[in-house]
Amino acid sequence: MRFFAHSRERSFLKCEKVGANFARQFNTFPVRLRYARNANYVGKFATWQGHKGHLNCLKFNSFSRKCVKRLGDWMERYARNSGRLLAKGVILFALVLTALVGTITTSVIREFEQEKQRDIDAGLASLGAKITSRVDTYRIFSHFVYVETIHTEPVVALLRQAKDADTAAQQALREQLYLKLQPTFERLQQHDFRQLHFHLPNGESFLRFHRPDKFGDYLFDVRETVRRASTERRFIEGFEEGRIFNGYRFVYPILDDGELLATVEVSISMATLVRSLLEIYHDADLYFMIRKDVVQEKLFDDELSNYSQSFIATDYLFDNEVYGDAMPLIKYPYLLHQHAHVLDAIAPQLASGSNFGHFATLEGKTYRFLFFAITNHLDEQVAYLVSVEQSNNLDVISNAYTGVIGLIVLVTLLVFLILAVQERNRRRLKLLAATDTLTKLSNRNRFIHVFSRESQKCQRNDENLVVAMIDIDHFKRVNDTYGHNVGDEVLRELSLLIRRHLKGTDTVARWGGEEFVCLLPETNEPQGLRVADKIRRQVAAHKFEVVGRITISIGVAQYQRDDHNIDAVIERADKALYRAKQTGRNKVLGWHEL
Repeated sequence: MRFFAHSRERSFLKCEKVGANFARQFNTFPVRLRYARNANYVGKFATWQGHKGHLNCLKFNSFSRKCVKRLGDWMERYARNSGRLLAKGVILFALVLTALVGTITTSVIREFEQEKQRDIDAGLASLGAKITSRVDTYRIFSHFVYVETIHTEPVVALLRQAKDADTAAQQALREQLYLKLQPTFERLQQHDFRQLHFHLPNGESFLRFHRPDKFGDYLFDVRETVRRASTERRFIEGFEEGRIFNGYRFVYPILDDGELLATVEVSISMATLVRSLLEIYHDADLYFMIRKDVVQEKLFDDELSNYSQSFIATDYLFDNEVYGDAMPLIKYPYLLHQHAHVLDAIAPQLASGSNFGHFATLEGKTYRFLFFAITNHLDEQVAYLVSVEQSNNLDVISNAYTGVIGLIVLVTLLVFLILAVQERNRRRLKLLAATDTLTKLSNRNRFIHVFSRESQKCQRNDENLVVAMIDIDHFKRVNDTYGHNVGDEVLRELSLLIRRHLKGTDTVARWGGEEFVCLLPETNEPQGLRVADKIRRQVAAHKFEVVGRITISIGVAQYQRDDHNIDAVIERADKALYRAKQTGRNKVLGWHEL
């Protein structure tokens, strides 16, 4: 018996030790799961350890059942927490993915647009350089002609006589000058110059070699280059519309010992410039169009047939000479005619008068349209040189970006759909949390938040702020007489009346029961009293459904710099309201009137 007792005691101690080890092992999830899945093993193990003591075996089985129960509770809590963590993880992942997709999409689109703009800028720079190069060539040649054949002693002598001669003498001198310089004009025409034109110091046209029968007209009001060359006595150049033709004009003053005898113009037409560009540079079509108002302001009426309406823009005209000379060299003559939507797209930019470009895919091919602004000698835009060419570079870039953008857009739409649903629900909850359900006004919490913001602004900007407490007089009678449903309708109708007579920057909230509170920024107490009294009078004059007429009392208090929170100013307004109730109701009282 003694041996059996000692053996049972040793078995009990050993069972306790095993049980303690078992409990410690349960602190790790794998061990918990292993023992939970093998409950039979646990029972067998306990039975084997307690074969010498049945009571110890029962104790250990009870302990194992408790451990399994604790394991089940732990796994249930883990599942709930995992669900919440998973939801948060999905939202976080969606936000990160949205940010990443947005960044990539923006970067791709920006790079694509920048690539297009770089291509346009390069095209405009190239076109500008070509125009400048051709104009410089003609300027150098005109200067050579001026020095070698025009500003010579025989020509200067004729102009000296013509300056102060009568009409008959001027006619004779005009004929002499024409005969003397006719070979020079023919040589200029051989090099594509169009005009050689002399003007007197008083601004009259003296001799047009291209139209010798037209002379004597006053030019200073329509030919600014001539006027500036005469008054400033220096060389003036630039594009300008004239009485008959437009063109790049090189105007020289003719001086004799400092005295201005005349000015002379050597010019080329835009037809010459465009034709020379098309002959040298074969990669683009060129169109020239000039503003309609510029032409109509300066041209002789019988010369208007030199122009026709532009199909690119209604307020621009085509120079018939340019259009006719360029047509044989144009590769896409009907491209703009057949695609009016391109013209609609460029219309707003045309009005700017600056250089710009536009890409359009037409008939499966991408074209680049460049609009180079032609300016006059005063740097004012008066015309456009339009370049049209097929763009192969952009096709390659566009195809590369299209696939990427398509995939990004698809993913972005999916992500934004998820976020939009969540954001809608969040805003609804936020609105419900800040809105009084009965009157749809702000609730007390929302009002306190707005007051905190406005009071900080008031402190920062040294502004005024007023709080008005509103209470319905004898509202309990309304509820007792007509019932709470009618009372609710009165509250709703009153909230609309109050809100209707406040500014957009003011805030009105339901404070509780039949009490309302108004926050009036940038308003002092006397002004607040006037606003409150206006509301009181409007309410008193209003006929409510079912109950007829009711009145309100209002207490007004101004926010003070030493108010640390909303309670202080609310207390003052409430005291003013209480005094208004005590002294007869249907009135407005301010804190400083107490």
